[in-house]
Amino acid sequence: VEDWGDVRLVVSMMRPGENVIEFENAPPVTVDVAGTDSARFQLFAALEPVVQVAPRLQQVVPDGPGARAGLQAGDVIVTAAGEPVNSWQEFVTAVETRPGQPLDLVVERDGARVDTNVVPEPGQLPGGHTYGRIGVQGAPSETGQPRERLGILDAAAYGFERTWEVVVLTVDFLGGMFTGRHSARNIGGPIAIGQISGQVAEAGLESFLNFLALFSVNLAVLNLLPIPVLDGGQLMFLLYEGIRGKPPSMQARMRLTQIGFFIILLIMAWAIGNDLLRAFGF
Repeated sequence: VEDWGDVRLVVSMMRPGENVIEFENAPPVTVDVAGTDSARFQLFAALEPVVQVAPRLQQVVPDGPGARAGLQAGDVIVTAAGEPVNSWQEFVTAVETRPGQPLDLVVERDGARVDTNVVPEPGQLPGGHTYGRIGVQGAPSETGQPRERLGILDAAAYGFERTWEVVVLTVDFLGGMFTGRHSARNIGGPIAIGQISGQVAEAGLESFLNFLALFSVNLAVLNLLPIPVLDGGQLMFLLYEGIRGKPPSMQARMRLTQIGFFIILLIMAWAIGNDLLRAFGF
């Protein structure tokens, strides 16, 4: 891997079971990865480098401890438990080490300082370790990581490289659903798309543009599936005509198109059903 984007891609494509992670100037680590997206996300978060990101709240979960304490998106944490807070990681540490205990905070909001008190909800890890959480989110750590500015040609080459990686990832996911490596419950419909769009829009313009690019590439790959009514199905008709020297009969095209339309309806129904189940906590 050459950068943090490579780490994100590799973790998202890890097969279930034991995976070896090698480090520079440190012994390798073997990680037993479960076959769920949440497990891969937890591994990705555990590997995420600690960088000096400002302790600014980017999102506050409604009805969470932070929201009940009056915290708002855009607040900058000044002190926690009387100690100055200089980075987001320092704030996270102050919250996680005080599960169920009152935590005095001073935040800066619109140029003024506001005092508040929050009680972190206890959470428990599989090993029995208890930590605190208040339902807030800070800026992504990427905002504090060094960046490399590319010229036009290098940027275009980098864009093609990243696009191809997303294509490979999408095809890998589709294949994983047929082999059982990925759950079909991961398919989302318009409700999930709307929810994710809102979340990435709150995260900033860069996150939103990245989501648009990811979504567009996913649609392009899915549109090339060999299902009639999709472009991939039309390409199959053209391939058949090129091999046989004549197009399939109109009756056959109509019948296959109807079958393809029915398959698309089933996929849409499944995706919307997954959205509704997730909305109700299933």
